[in-house]
Amino acid sequence: DMIKTLFCQNDIDALIISFLTMSSKLNLKLSELYQLYIGKNILNKFRQDYGYKEGTYIKVWNGLEDNLVMQNILNENIDISPDNLYRKLQESYPA
Repeated sequence: DMIKTLFCQNDIDALIISFLTMSSKLNLKLSELYQLYIGKNILNKFRQDYGYKEGTYIKVWNGLEDNLVMQNILNENIDISPDNLYRKLQESYPA
């Protein structure tokens, strides 16, 4: 239903309801969802800063895909700030 909602010109209310329904089915709390959203945003900024567009960015870090590294950092640091997440990504980056 969410894919249909995304691509069928429905209004934003339908998209939000679909998104929250999916999150509920996955047992994601809003705080966890927010944390993942912010984490992904910071990871995308990090990727750009470290050469993603140029093709020099390393996506697999010591055997783990960068999204998993980011999730592990979030799991180990529940109340981490965006700036500290960025620093932890820098510390973990294999370059």
